[in-house]
Amino acid sequence: MHYSSFRTSESIKDELIIFKNQKRKLSRAAIETLSIIAYQQPITRSEIENVRGVQMGRGSIDHLMEIGWIKPSGRRNIPGKPALWVTTDLFMEHFGIENISDLPNKDELKASGFLEKRSAIATITDIASNSELIADQDIEDEENLEDFISEENQ
Repeated sequence: MHYSSFRTSESIKDELIIFKNQKRKLSRAAIETLSIIAYQQPITRSEIENVRGVQMGRGSIDHLMEIGWIKPSGRRNIPGKPALWVTTDLFMEHFGIENISDLPNKDELKASGFLEKRSAIATITDIASNSELIADQDIEDEENLEDFISEENQ
């Protein structure tokens, strides 16, 4: 096999670099993860999983780190010394938050309709009927949903 490569001089390398911005929609799992981190920081991955009720793939945390909205902030002093996650100044700037205490509290979220209680079956039916949402879920979320739906159909 023959491999070829393209090389250029240092003086013109910047002229040949093309940067392309790509918009990437946050998955529901990533939004949930970001919310949990924002409200409970500093928090470990296993604590996030406990709040969400499902195991997480690496995708959500990796994507939030790529965006620059979360970062590791030390380790919890327990066996295994898991990483602690916190939001960044870029997160605060993006959402126009001066201080993390400026996030809406539970009563404000309820008043705006964000915490409306719905049955689990209705929620899962909505998700199952919207294939775009399923495609954006972490792998574990999709597997859990499929297991739940197949159990309901038996």
